[in-house]
Amino acid sequence: MLTETARPIDSYFVCATPRTGSSLLLGLLDSTGICGHPQAYFRSPDESLWADRWQLARTDESGFRYADYVRAARAAGSTPNGVFGAKLMWGTVGEVVDKMRTIHRDLADDDLGLLNRVFGRTGFVYLKRHDVLAQAVSWLRAEQTATWFVGGNGEID
Repeated sequence: MLTETARPIDSYFVCATPRTGSSLLLGLLDSTGICGHPQAYFRSPDESLWADRWQLARTDESGFRYADYVRAARAAGSTPNGVFGAKLMWGTVGEVVDKMRTIHRDLADDDLGLLNRVFGRTGFVYLKRHDVLAQAVSWLRAEQTATWFVGGNGEID
């Protein structure tokens, strides 16, 4: 029996900090074939790369319309059953919401309402690593080697 708190979702965001296993989790969710194709679509430095991959029309300033970008991300990140998944790292959430406010100005003061308008009923998966020392060592090694993730299925990193 589904309750109000257990209702199905249309979209979800894996919310994490680096080196928590989020890329592993995204791969596992993607492999189900029903949990979307989650990637870090909204990582600002990578948005132009995704826009190029999706062949979005460029504006005069070599940018793109963010509404077009969100539609393309939603299409790329959804499985045939309509479920969308994406990763949002701790430093990304505010920026993404700010960009989406330019599309839906009427929800400027309602972050969750804004995400629900754009992505449908939205859920969140909060991922953390209990061994913060191992996380810090892993983070330092990734920074030093510029190797954040090996493998995967078409993600941009």
